[in-house]
Amino acid sequence: MSEEKKLHIDEDWKAQVDREKEQIRHQNSVSDTATESEEQSVQAVSQESIMRDEPAQPTEGDLPPASLVILISSLASQAMASMGQLPGEDGKPLPVSLPFARHFIDLIGVIEDKTRNNLTNDEAGFLNNTLHHLRLMFVECSRHK
Repeated sequence: MSEEKKLHIDEDWKAQVDREKEQIRHQNSVSDTATESEEQSVQAVSQESIMRDEPAQPTEGDLPPASLVILISSLASQAMASMGQLPGEDGKPLPVSLPFARHFIDLIGVIEDKTRNNLTNDEAGFLNNTLHHLRLMFVECSRHK
């Protein structure tokens, strides 16, 4: 037994995992940045209307540019409101309507199906993350109902 068995350790998988983690961090930071700018636009419009004691009437310059992220965020907000996750005007949670929540989640699913392989990595990541979180939230709300 003069030949010793050599143990080969494949280190490439570690590098691949690190690259994937970095990609996910980048996607999440882009999603967070987009969400933050959208929230800032909405807050600016709301603050102006509060100061004037008027209902919010955004002007074209106050609104964020139309985008897939804005569309998905709008539908996601409707789904969350339908699951009682957002407060109403009085600060109390809105009534739960799981059929409406399912409808809005399904609409986002339609967007996912119809835009498959036609999105940037950031858009696809935002869409996938949003759908995943909404579906988990829906299951949780369904259990408590």
